[in-house]
Amino acid sequence: MKKRLATAGAMLVVLALIGSVLSWPVAGWLEGRECWLADDARVDAVYILAGSSDGARGRGVVAWLLAGGKTGRILVPFDDMKGSWSRRDQRNLTMGEWTLRALSEALDEAGLDVTVEVVEADMRGTDAEVASIARLVEQRPDLQTIALNTSRFHMRRTRMRASRYFAEAPGMIPGVRTWQDRSPWVAGIEVLKMVRDGMGLTQVVRRRRSGVGG
Repeated sequence: MKKRLATAGAMLVVLALIGSVLSWPVAGWLEGRECWLADDARVDAVYILAGSSDGARGRGVVAWLLAGGKTGRILVPFDDMKGSWSRRDQRNLTMGEWTLRALSEALDEAGLDVTVEVVEADMRGTDAEVASIARLVEQRPDLQTIALNTSRFHMRRTRMRASRYFAEAPGMIPGVRTWQDRSPWVAGIEVLKMVRDGMGLTQVVRRRRSGVGG
């Protein structure tokens, strides 16, 4: 019995240590602060990556604008994935609708008048989404410079994928901090996804999400 208790105690200590490492040094590394766009920078557009409906990403863009950043427009993807229930609308809004609403409210509260444009993007994961935005930039002469905005835990992986598709990797704008940014579970999954990307398995996952190749 004592041996089992000692083993269980040792396992708890190891798990606690792993959790601490993931929550602090690893989570901090994932934020990729060296890639953050300067507060006084100017870009033609800021693109908010899909995947968050709580408005934290959009509020990060607003915070950057209030700090001195400048942009001509904010791009949000057409994301028709089903989101949570809206008491105001008495229906489930899509993830894109939640993002657009939260962004619009944040801009209004800050007294900012910035054009918001909904664009088509590939929703089969970060790699596909970033690649589609790189193609969009190539096709639009009004988008010579662009910044990408996403959650803090998602910054480094997004930047790495952007480096693959953009001639010059765009600057990054972090969302406002949330509990997820320091969650050991979230950080651990993000690291595993980066390992997957490094092994060249990203395209396999993308094909599976589109129903090709099983």
